[in-house]
Amino acid sequence: MMHLGDRMDDVKKKGSQRITAKLDQLPPEVTQLYFVLSTFVSPTIGHFKTPGFKLIDETQPDKPLCTYQLEKTAESQAVILCCVSRAGQGMWEVIEIGKLSRGSVHDYDSIEYSIAQCSLFR
Repeated sequence: MMHLGDRMDDVKKKGSQRITAKLDQLPPEVTQLYFVLSTFVSPTIGHFKTPGFKLIDETQPDKPLCTYQLEKTAESQAVILCCVSRAGQGMWEVIEIGKLSRGSVHDYDSIEYSIAQCSLFR
């Protein structure tokens, strides 16, 4: 797993984050990866100008595996976007979730609680 941190375009006044996961290199006990967008210092996601999310396979970047435009999350602190889950025999599947949550980088407990409520754990 690698997180490149904030990537800012000062001219366009737009920022982004990039996380790279090499699924074939994860230990076998890692069976699910959850992707969550949460606030850092803003009180809600609505304070981001154009929040969005795109999950891609780098070998096919023109075919997103999961995308979100997050206008409906404006009053939420976080949203559990999707889960990448082991499907067996080296295969992985993407499960779209879109669950709103309380919590932020300063309060992971609320986000973890929301993840536990997802139907994947039932």
